[in-house]
Amino acid sequence: MDLAATTVVPHEDPNWQSQLQQSAESPASQVLFVPIIKHNTSPAHQIDPAALDAAFGAAMFLKPCQQEAAASGETGMTDQIRMAVTLYGWWLTTKNMPLDGSNYPGELDVRSVTAGDPVTAAALDHFSSLSTTDQAMWIKMNQDRVSKCRALPPA
Repeated sequence: MDLAATTVVPHEDPNWQSQLQQSAESPASQVLFVPIIKHNTSPAHQIDPAALDAAFGAAMFLKPCQQEAAASGETGMTDQIRMAVTLYGWWLTTKNMPLDGSNYPGELDVRSVTAGDPVTAAALDHFSSLSTTDQAMWIKMNQDRVSKCRALPPA
């Protein structure tokens, strides 16, 4: 995905509001909020790279669609949630990370979702089986729809 116009902001950054305002002034840009994963006092600001990778994927693919579904009162599995879970599961798989919700506190357990929803399981299996080139092409072609939770699950 093209992140050139995206500002990545840690959730607890005291300047996030000014960065959000700057982003709103430039319609071609986006703000991606990435939560702080691990708070350490010694050494200060140490972040677990694996947890950050997982949280970044969740912030990129999963959280926006979950928030949109909650705001619109949707419950259950929708095409938007299926797409988000599929892409998040793919992200974790490409990073060789577990799908069991153990990457950071509060993470979605992708295995449980796919076990309960065969459509999502099939979409994840199919998308993961595509070549890296085909995966990248699908994401590039659907980038705007993915970021707005409007793409169907990759199939």
